[in-house]
Amino acid sequence: MPRKPRHSIIIGHTVAKVINKKSTKISTSKPAGGKKQLLDTTLKAIKTHYHLSVDKSSARAIRGKLVKKVKKSVELKKQQQKYLKTQPNPIDSLRYEFACKNLTLSHALESTKENKQHKIQFGNYLIDTWFMSPYPPDFYTQSKFFICEFCFTSMKTASMAKRHSNKCFVKCPPGDEIYRQGKISIFEVDGHKNKMYCLNLCLLTKLFLDHKTLFYDVEPFLFYIMTETDQNGCHFVGYFSKEKKSTQNFNVSCILILPTYQRKGYGQYLIDFSYLLTRYENKIGTPEKPLSALGLLGYQKYWNYTILKHLSLKTSGKHESINDISIKTGMTPDDIIATLQRNNLLVFNNGQYGLHINKQEIKQKIANIVSKKQIKIEPRKLKWTPYTDVSILDIMLL
Repeated sequence: MPRKPRHSIIIGHTVAKVINKKSTKISTSKPAGGKKQLLDTTLKAIKTHYHLSVDKSSARAIRGKLVKKVKKSVELKKQQQKYLKTQPNPIDSLRYEFACKNLTLSHALESTKENKQHKIQFGNYLIDTWFMSPYPPDFYTQSKFFICEFCFTSMKTASMAKRHSNKCFVKCPPGDEIYRQGKISIFEVDGHKNKMYCLNLCLLTKLFLDHKTLFYDVEPFLFYIMTETDQNGCHFVGYFSKEKKSTQNFNVSCILILPTYQRKGYGQYLIDFSYLLTRYENKIGTPEKPLSALGLLGYQKYWNYTILKHLSLKTSGKHESINDISIKTGMTPDDIIATLQRNNLLVFNNGQYGLHINKQEIKQKIANIVSKKQIKIEPRKLKWTPYTDVSILDIMLL
């Protein structure tokens, strides 16, 4: 016979009844004998299985806890089934980001329309956002939320951000470093290979670009991430993205410089880098329209400088067409013509268009642009292979 323990013990976990060495959970339905018989059954099961002396009050407490636990799980399951029936499935690309938080894109956008001014803690910077992005609605119920400056994961509270920073081992973008100039580095990240990283980056971008609507389909794009490197890692400055296969000669789909790094020449730097890649591929390119207000100003400044610089180096007496300028600069003929008209360099005479070049005026315009802070690209430091579709390579090998 088992030895009787000295003290009675209250068991806090699920009680099981032993029948021919097979355990089954006690049913929560009431037996025919009523509450008294139910209590006796529970008490008997406890004594048989655990060989303990348990009084009726302890058995009643155990039974109550068990019933509450079962009821809670049943109610939770009903709520989940009800939610799945009434709510549409979220977009597959954002399933990890939103489904676990019971959030759909439409709900997020509707709930954040009223709130227009928020702050994000991004590394050491507290940044005012300009527009709304479909982060979970509870993020906007407080004065600010937190975004990791390395992996762009969003967090609601400071304690969550601190725990994440201790566990996050990402110190640079998850791609190939294709360019380095001093403390500046540019990484090429494939949206298909690093989907979650690019999704989080697009959500961050939506806080500063109102016209950006497509942020869940990142697989057809390449992202070129610009960083400043120090002993703590590669700190995000800005980026631009472009399609892997563009039928309309788009060399930039979206471009962003964080507000904390603006007015340092980084916007012109990224635009120049995008045209460097275009010339490296022996193509011509243009940014995807429509451009934001800041983006349009940045591109007009770059186009003005590029065309004026090209014309200042042109030798007198040498004829040159728009297509010749397009091949050398990587710009499309439409952008070149618009730039010439904007600078009053295109004239119509005797039924034909021609260039009116005044070297002194051109040098003065170039001096005004160069006087502002500007960083120059060094093409020889580019270490890059243009993207090639695997299926095309297979066809060529066959």
